[in-house]
Amino acid sequence: EGTCAETYVVKAPALSCNASSDYSIQETCTTKDISSLFSTWKNAFTYSGGCAPIIRYLVSINDGTEVEYQSIANITAPTFCGGKVKIKILVKDACTAEKMCMSTFFVPTRPTLVAEGPKDVTKEACASTSDFASWKAAFQYTSGGCNYKIKYEVSINGSSLNVVANLSSVVAPSSCGGSVRIKMTVTDDCDQTVVKDATYTVPTR
Repeated sequence: EGTCAETYVVKAPALSCNASSDYSIQETCTTKDISSLFSTWKNAFTYSGGCAPIIRYLVSINDGTEVEYQSIANITAPTFCGGKVKIKILVKDACTAEKMCMSTFFVPTRPTLVAEGPKDVTKEACASTSDFASWKAAFQYTSGGCNYKIKYEVSINGSSLNVVANLSSVVAPSSCGGSVRIKMTVTDDCDQTVVKDATYTVPTR
């Protein structure tokens, strides 16, 4: 008698994972709404193939400890002012050793806000106050920050501080005596704050 034989081969589709390349926002202060960019990056974490694969994600925020998630749907973008999200997708099934794909989404820390101001000045009695203009001009924003704003407050002869739009109308104390205190507060959209506070004094005769 003849012998007949048949062989059945069951081959699972190859298991693989995918992730975007690392992404870094280059703009310094112009890209405030990064959620759509982050969503596109996050949606690239995918897998294919395998037989009933097990999927898990490891997520690190700002270089912190990795935390395991079953889904990354609720992982949010770094803040506009800076931050980092690193995601690893790990996939395995009964036939394949665990595979891992990883990527990082990075928003650089925004430029440090820098401002300058003069020191306190006390003139001698009857001395000229011709240097008041240059002293006042030393209150200035220098660099950094994102969409910085300046608030000036002025006190004359010890009075309460009053907000002024600018310092153009602030004049030197009388040569007979007096004081001018200027407080400049510089803030930006990333909650950075720099305060410069100084007083120019002419002793009473």
